[in-house]
Amino acid sequence: MASQSGNRHPGTEVRTVGDRSGRDLAATTSTLERWLQQRMPAAGNLRVADLCWPQGAGMSNETLLFTAHWRDSGAARTAGLVVRIAPHVVQFFKDADLRQQFDLLHALHAGGHVQVAEPLWFEADERVLGQPFYVMRRLEGRVPVSFPPYNQSGFVFDATPAERARLWHGAMEELCRVALTPVAAVAGVLGRPRLGATGFEQHVNYWREARAWAAADTAPALLAAEDWFQRHRPARTLDGLCWGDARIGNMMFGADFRLTGVMDWEQASLGGPLFDLGWWLSFDQLHSTTMGLQRLAGLGTRQETLDAWRAGTGFDITDLSWYEAYAGYTLGVIVCRRYGQAGTERPGHNRNNNNYTRHMTELMGLAAPHDVILNPA
Repeated sequence: MASQSGNRHPGTEVRTVGDRSGRDLAATTSTLERWLQQRMPAAGNLRVADLCWPQGAGMSNETLLFTAHWRDSGAARTAGLVVRIAPHVVQFFKDADLRQQFDLLHALHAGGHVQVAEPLWFEADERVLGQPFYVMRRLEGRVPVSFPPYNQSGFVFDATPAERARLWHGAMEELCRVALTPVAAVAGVLGRPRLGATGFEQHVNYWREARAWAAADTAPALLAAEDWFQRHRPARTLDGLCWGDARIGNMMFGADFRLTGVMDWEQASLGGPLFDLGWWLSFDQLHSTTMGLQRLAGLGTRQETLDAWRAGTGFDITDLSWYEAYAGYTLGVIVCRRYGQAGTERPGHNRNNNNYTRHMTELMGLAAPHDVILNPA
């Protein structure tokens, strides 16, 4: 199943990993049937149906959706399931740890901290699907996808302001639940003591290493940003669960516009919830006014977002602009890696000068980045 068409984010590769994988879905269906039968030996007449890639999503990990049918004591059973496969076409994140993602989902689901899909099985043997993978239950609902942007078309665009408000309030409540997740519940999964004594230090040092790994030393705006972040580092930091990709496009909502789940935890850390709030606000702008789109009525304003987050968490938002600028830096590192692999750079959309670095430097009060094109299209 191909990604949706529409007004694509300028300068961005929008084909999903599934689109680019070249995977034979018929052969994969047979493989999954055999593999699943081993995990469910009592299931009779087990079959896998409707294997496909999600629409408008899946830019870093390959994700497959399917329905399992079987019989249990004569009764027909069915379950919607999801396969998450380790990076193999491209890798945007340093130390992409699929096992860590699986264990984090297990901790969050078992503790009831955040609405996430129930993880079921992890498979380390890459001979099955070419890479390690895990299977989880499929959340039911719709996602405000980025391509095309939800402020332009799709079910959120078509909704009434009241329905959008219900969606937005549920999203904010869940973002606060992420922020309030006890550190003890996830520290054993996400802790990186090699990178620092605190979660904040571990997060910052990870992304500094990721910048080097992504060969982003060819992006002077990112190097200048690191110096700025050090000089303006917040006096007080807040450790805790950092979702890492906190945006409405990684949430799912039912037909009643109520939240049914939170997805995509591959960037999670102990950096703390202020990184998530900065990321959320940045994407809220990047997927609306930055793209020349009017924000939809019913989706909370910036001030309403801040008020809801403070009321829901009780946390202070001093130095928030630092975290918003850091979101631009992080996105700049990811984009640098993507441009380096795709070789599709052009003026205004390259490793040094793109939507994210422009957003970052504007917040920091630095000069706008210039074009650096190493791999022209």
